[in-house]
Amino acid sequence: RDIEASASEIPGVFLYNIDDLSEVAHQSFEKRQKEADRAEVLVEDVLEDWKRWASGELATPTIKALRARLRADFEAELLKSRKGRLRTLNEEETAAIEKLIESGINRFLHHPTMKLRQEATRRDGDTLDDMSSVLDELFELSGKSKEEEP
Repeated sequence: RDIEASASEIPGVFLYNIDDLSEVAHQSFEKRQKEADRAEVLVEDVLEDWKRWASGELATPTIKALRARLRADFEAELLKSRKGRLRTLNEEETAAIEKLIESGINRFLHHPTMKLRQEATRRDGDTLDDMSSVLDELFELSGKSKEEEP
């Protein structure tokens, strides 16, 4: 405030006082606050997406066990058939059948896999446990049959 106000009338001279700077700082703060609020919403959205993904991953052990069980059963049948009726298959034909088996497993398990992951993202989580238990019992995923359990 120790500069004459008429100095602002000189071409090329810009005169700012403390009040002007306070207003600029206030406007800048408001703009930064709005951007911080937007960033917070974005972070919350990303966090929520990650939580859903992480919850969905709870179904992964059951899905892997089910895939492994089906794959092992089909591979055992293919091996058995290669010793019998399919013994004349060459490596290329065997590879084609293995690819067919893998594609069939993927197609067969697509809906159950999606359903398990969907149930895993629900808040209560009990449904996933129930479904996993039923699948374990139906397909003996844990490797123990009912006769083996105490």
